[in-house]
Order: sequence, then C-alpha cells, then structure tokens
Amino acid sequence: MLQQFLSSNVNQRTDAYGGSIENRVRMPLEMMDAIMAEVGADKTGVRVNPGHTFNELVENDVPELYAHYLEELQTRRLPSPHVVRLFANDSAIDLEAFANQQYNGNTMMSGDYNLASTTKADAERRAAAVAFGKPHISNRDLAERFKTGGPLAECDEATFYAPGPKVYIDYPRYETK
Repeated sequence: MLQQFLSSNVNQRTDAYGGSIENRVRMPLEMMDAIMAEVGADKTGVRVNPGHTFNELVENDVPELYAHYLEELQTRRLPSPHVVRLFANDSAIDLEAFANQQYNGNTMMSGDYNLASTTKADAERRAAAVAFGKPHISNRDLAERFKTGGPLAECDEATFYAPGPKVYIDYPRYETK
C-alpha cells in the first residue's frame, strides 16, 4: 500500500499526501516514524523499490523521488534500507551507486543478482548485503550451489502465493557427485 503513495499514476490525492514528491513520501515516512517510536530505529527496516511496476504502478520521477526518500530515511538513521534494483536493468542509473550517494550508511541490495554480481558488489563495497528472493525460492540450497558452482533451478512463478500441491519446498536440492 505504501508504494502506491509514491506512485505518480496511482496517487491522485490533492491533500497533504499527494502531488509533490514531499507529499507522496509523507505517508511512508509517517509510518516509519510511528514504527520507530514503538520499537526504535535500530529495529526498523524498510524496503525501497525504485521504479516498481507491480499492479501497473508508475513513478515518472524515480531519481528525484528516491533521492528525496532516501535522504529522509537517512535522517532517521535506519540500520540498512533494503533497496531493490527493479529499474536498474532498463536504465542508465547505477542503482547501487545512486543508493549509496543518497544514503550514507549500509544498504542491502536485491534484484537480479547472481554470484558474480554479488561478489563484485561486495568487493567494491557497493552493498553491505545482497538479498535473494526468487533464486532462493527455487534453490533452498542457494549458498551451497554458489559455493560448489552448481546450476540454479528456475523458479515457477505460477506457484507464488498460490495454494496447491506444488509449493516452495518442492524444488530439488542440487546433488554433487
């Protein structure tokens, strides 16, 4: 829901929560502030999805929007925002560098990483951590596969968030000989 406030096509509000970038980030920031007031900033995390298009969301001003949003998160001293590289492959923007310029601290990156890009991000200190979603779903032994050079199993997105006999744990482990 909070991503919808950031969206320039979904958020059509004319009050203090719509229109300008400052207004569109207001609700996510107010939610962060409320959570931090209850549990502390050191126990609070946020996932930042620049260019997120799920459910036809559009953000026409990604660089400006996320520069402001990440700078605001910086003032709240969160331990490590989780930044998802959604638009990085279709854009000239280096999202790792962009996030690190806007947020002076640890960032956790995710989105289309593999062993080589994770190793590079670590070596160049472009991310404090890299998170894996889809590759980990279909490879419950992902760390072992990376360690041994085993091939990655492709995920079946038709099983995501769906009931049925085939679920996340049905992917086979990689067998080394």
